[in-house]
Amino acid sequence: MERDEWFSRMVEGELSPEEFAQLEDKLRESTEWREAYLDFIDVHSLIGLNAAPGAGQGGGVVSMKEVLRHQHARALKISAVAAAVVLLLGGVALHMMRSERSRQLAIGLEVAPSTVFHLEHSGGAGHVGEGPMLTVGSSLVVDQGVVELSFPSGVRSVVVGPAVVEAVSESEVRLQEGLGWFDVPVGAEGFSVEAPDCRAVDLGTTFGVAVVPGRPTEIHVMDGVVRGETDSLGSSEVLLEEGQAAVVSGDDGWVLTEFEEGQFMSLLPDTLPYVHWSFDRVEDGRFLAEGVHMGGDFAHARSERLGTGLQLVDGRFGNAVRFDGTKGQQLRTRLNGIEGARARTTACWIRTDIAPSTPTGKDIGGLIGWGLCQNDGDPSSSNSLWVMTMGHGGNLVTSGGSYYPVRRNLADGEWHHVACVARPIDNQDFPGGMLVTVYIDGEKQGEFIPAEKKGSVMHTYTVTHDVDSTPVTIGSSIHQPGTPPIVFRGDIDEVYLFYGALDEEGIRVLMEKNDPRMQTE
Repeated sequence: MERDEWFSRMVEGELSPEEFAQLEDKLRESTEWREAYLDFIDVHSLIGLNAAPGAGQGGGVVSMKEVLRHQHARALKISAVAAAVVLLLGGVALHMMRSERSRQLAIGLEVAPSTVFHLEHSGGAGHVGEGPMLTVGSSLVVDQGVVELSFPSGVRSVVVGPAVVEAVSESEVRLQEGLGWFDVPVGAEGFSVEAPDCRAVDLGTTFGVAVVPGRPTEIHVMDGVVRGETDSLGSSEVLLEEGQAAVVSGDDGWVLTEFEEGQFMSLLPDTLPYVHWSFDRVEDGRFLAEGVHMGGDFAHARSERLGTGLQLVDGRFGNAVRFDGTKGQQLRTRLNGIEGARARTTACWIRTDIAPSTPTGKDIGGLIGWGLCQNDGDPSSSNSLWVMTMGHGGNLVTSGGSYYPVRRNLADGEWHHVACVARPIDNQDFPGGMLVTVYIDGEKQGEFIPAEKKGSVMHTYTVTHDVDSTPVTIGSSIHQPGTPPIVFRGDIDEVYLFYGALDEEGIRVLMEKNDPRMQTE
């Protein structure tokens, strides 16, 4: 029996119970059959409604049970067909068809590898990774990674997590957190992004909106014109053109700020966002940063002071940088680093035969770090910075709420791969804490939750935008402004900063292959 004959016999009431069950299976299993059925319904609904007595007077939704009881009643056939798109066929089939047809009114969703997300629909929370789309009223929560949204109007958006995006309508989203890039085509002007403290209204453009907790929202315009609106100061607007950026700043209203296109992503990457310093590419005195990241030129690293004797030596892969402890050798970027309690992974190769001799910190050199040091020598203030160091006795030390040493002497003159993974946790025992996992040579050494004292969780919140914050730095500790940092003594190679948490397999493959894309294969 041909497909259209199945459909015709169904609405004519000529299917046996066995045939009806077979049709249910076909609709349930085949997208092509479901689409063809919807087209059949559309055509026959119009024909029937024009011919039916009382056409145009409206009608109620007829249940499938009613249709089956009156299979031979032609008067009910048209109303059943017209209502079919909102009925359940065999429990699920027509529900599936309605969902597929509604995609033309929905926002398409694609995700990058290693992205962790879930959808919350107006009717209840969705499962992790559920569904390929948002509908009006849905919220998308991205714990880590990158998503791409495709709107029916042609608007395209790439959002970097952590993020919370709510679909208000086809022409408006509410960005509660995250870094969102938006490209608005001709004909879709007026698309708007609502943030907690302002709104960005497109006037035909490409733009980015950065919403980070604890900071004013930033609007950056890559092309065209955007109107910024805010109600925080009564009624205040600003028109931003290509290459301009602005924030709402207290009583000053809209204030222009530095344009940073590099913090946004316009394409869906093939891995977690990351920055990689290989030390194999040097240009204008800078070690060029590579990877899929939001730093742009800000991520390139250069020695803080020239003429300090920094050397290039053979590394684990290509070149490595040799530090001898001289002040100013440390490599400084303009990359802010990862804010707050967001997931992160830092990793690199190190080689040294010098173990710091005292536990006081006076000769403990950092490997990679950033953030705000509030009080040198006070562990309780370390929650506002994030650093991975070579500690007393050659032990690897991580700090981001409290110091955590791994009791293994790495100062043996051999290459070692070290990595630190931190991810937020939120439960009744450790509200607001972070779970930190340390790896040496690809093997897990242990996990800990930063705490001031036993039973008291220290809330890690790396501060990156304070006037005294230190940007991402390689090869030295992080100290207060005016305090000379402690420079590492040894070799460092293949430094990675991931905007998310790698798992154990990802760490191992990174160590072996030195290719972050391999972690997703």
